[in-house]
Amino acid sequence: MSDAIRAFTMPKWGMEMDEGTVQEWLVAEGDTVAAGQAIVLVETDKIVNEVEVDRAGVIRRLVAETGENYPVGALLAVVADAAVPEEAIDRFVAGAAPAAAPAATGEAVPDADARPRAGGESVADGAVSPKGRALAERLGLELTSIAGTGRKGRITLQDVEQAAKQRGLLADGADAASFERVQLSGRQRTAARRLAQAKREIPHFYLERTLDVQRLVDFRSQRKAAGDTATLNDYLVRACALALGQVPEVNAQLQGEELWRFRAANIAVAMQLEDGLLTPVVKGADGLSVGEISTVVRDLQQAATANRLRAEDLQGATFTISNLGMHGVDRFSAIVNPPAVAILAVGRLATAVLAVDGRAEVRPVVQVTLSCDHRVVDGVLGARFLAALDNIIQAPDTLDP
Repeated sequence: MSDAIRAFTMPKWGMEMDEGTVQEWLVAEGDTVAAGQAIVLVETDKIVNEVEVDRAGVIRRLVAETGENYPVGALLAVVADAAVPEEAIDRFVAGAAPAAAPAATGEAVPDADARPRAGGESVADGAVSPKGRALAERLGLELTSIAGTGRKGRITLQDVEQAAKQRGLLADGADAASFERVQLSGRQRTAARRLAQAKREIPHFYLERTLDVQRLVDFRSQRKAAGDTATLNDYLVRACALALGQVPEVNAQLQGEELWRFRAANIAVAMQLEDGLLTPVVKGADGLSVGEISTVVRDLQQAATANRLRAEDLQGATFTISNLGMHGVDRFSAIVNPPAVAILAVGRLATAVLAVDGRAEVRPVVQVTLSCDHRVVDGVLGARFLAALDNIIQAPDTLDP
């Protein structure tokens, strides 16, 4: 590769990253850039980061499209000296066309340099937009029969749609009116893939328990009157951390054929954002007060909303809490968040008639469901954890002495 032409590719952040989404280009073709200058925002399932160029030059070609997903190492842009002719840039991009294709869905595909079509002809991946190729394949259209109107004759999604309408494969106007195509974010795509894998590979089983939270509610009300702003969920995070200390078999990760048991309780708290679900981690929750947990959770929520979470904020969870109580959900079952081996689903604060010292009383309750990876957490272990959690909640002064 000539030093005068340099490939700008999808970076790799962490062992788990295998693809990313080009969220926004910060430069245009023809811009002169300095070494260390951020030129694009890339979104993974966890974070959005700026990506910098390592050497100065001119942005000669933006290969990747915004909103599209690309594998690690894929060609995103070409940086070159201003004196390099356009023909040389074209040859460089054509030679890198396989890497420029969006990430595959896991199915094997032929050599991406050129996919065969009718009559032995082919259309290179770089000569057709990913969305256009996907629609053509869904409708059975041969790309070699479609004239491209994009740059250098590139076939766009609109070109495919127009060709499909001309052939009666897509009703003019009816398609757009009947549904809306929404591109999943990088987080949504990765979450969908990982959740499906977790549900498919992990033998789930579920334990339910009704928690009498009268004492916890009264204790929190007293603290709130004194200026404490911790939420009920903050107290539950602290209670789970203490319960994990009593049942350390649940405070674990399944790594291959090894079970890693942790001394510290690193509890992930599920947070729903506009473009997907995140599970930032409260590290060492067993060593934090409820007030400190409240501060950490609030800071993580603000960072998640502003796309400022660091990779380390989302790693190392040994247990997960998912709370839908604020949305009025009574109870639900969550999917285990691997490599952790259990997740607690928390329902809304409600009231129920309970037997208390032989009397029927209306008391505040919370329904919880523990989803377990049955490979390592059996029914007895799960039941022991829920019992420990219940006992801790009945003595709320131990949560925040």
